Amino acid sequence: MLYTHRKHIILSSIIKILSQITKFYLISFFKSPKERITFTNYHQISSPISI
Repeated sequence: MLYTHRKHIILSSIIKILSQITKFYLISFFKSPKERITFTNYHQISSPISI
């Protein structure tokens, strides 16, 4: 019982991570090249603040 529960947690976490990655790629894919540059710049700017 405990084993299957742990397996379910691992699977759900993998699915969650995959969905976040696909969401990120979809957002970056649908943006125009100009917006894509600002999108990456925003991430570069916001990353030092979060650390």
